[in-house]
Amino acid sequence: MSYSYECRKVLFALTFVSALWAGREFKAGPGEEVVPDELLVQFRPGAVPASVLSVVAPGAHATRIGPLRLHVVKLPPGMRRDISTLLANHPDVEFVEPNHIRHALVQAPNGLRCL
Repeated sequence: MSYSYECRKVLFALTFVSALWAGREFKAGPGEEVVPDELLVQFRPGAVPASVLSVVAPGAHATRIGPLRLHVVKLPPGMRRDISTLLANHPDVEFVEPNHIRHALVQAPNGLRCL
């Protein structure tokens, strides 16, 4: 076997393995409202969010919400649009998604059983 063939096999294996370690990215759908310059990121156990952000998104900062390693990441204005893809490809990130704006519709009960 040639040296270049062996190199190609190793390169393919590394590409495949890195894809398994990378996180998932969920993008906003058409017409969905999102908070500008904010992402929701879940880091892997033991990951240090400040270290990940200093490499991938300098100037961004993370605030932990809840006990599930979920963080709201505030990006500096004008940050590249593909930053969520870069974060999702980091081995210390489980998933990335936009910070969606949700609206709840609350109406008073109108049936006789509710009185």
